[in-house]
Amino acid sequence: MSCTPPQELVGYGAVLRYKNPLTDEWVVVGGTKDLSLPNRTRGALETTSGASGRWRKRRPGVMREQAPVSYPMNFLKTQWFTLNAMLNDDVVYDWQVVLMEDPEQFYYEFCGFITDIGDELPMEDLIESTIEITPSGKPSWGNLVS
Repeated sequence: MSCTPPQELVGYGAVLRYKNPLTDEWVVVGGTKDLSLPNRTRGALETTSGASGRWRKRRPGVMREQAPVSYPMNFLKTQWFTLNAMLNDDVVYDWQVVLMEDPEQFYYEFCGFITDIGDELPMEDLIESTIEITPSGKPSWGNLVS
């Protein structure tokens, strides 16, 4: 299985896509030259009373969190209205960031929902804008091409 971007997005370093829950197919929505992944953090719980003058002991917390991430990118016009509709629904989608310049097509996958989408700036075949996705599930990663 590999990711073949639409002709309008050929040459972009990374693409963003979501899994359509009705068809179970991955849908490419946009591309960019520079795309970051969500930051992952892990808290620590203090195990001492916190009295002054002593070293505090901590242990790793159980919860790990992914921060919301904003993607400035060029979106396909055909997907623009779908993304705007996704902002208004309460559905969590599977998302993938696929690095197209990597011959093995490394991907980072996470569940999340759209929390913000910027005003569009129409271009010839694409719409330049920013989308913010808040992850809500465990991430995974791998390669689409073996």
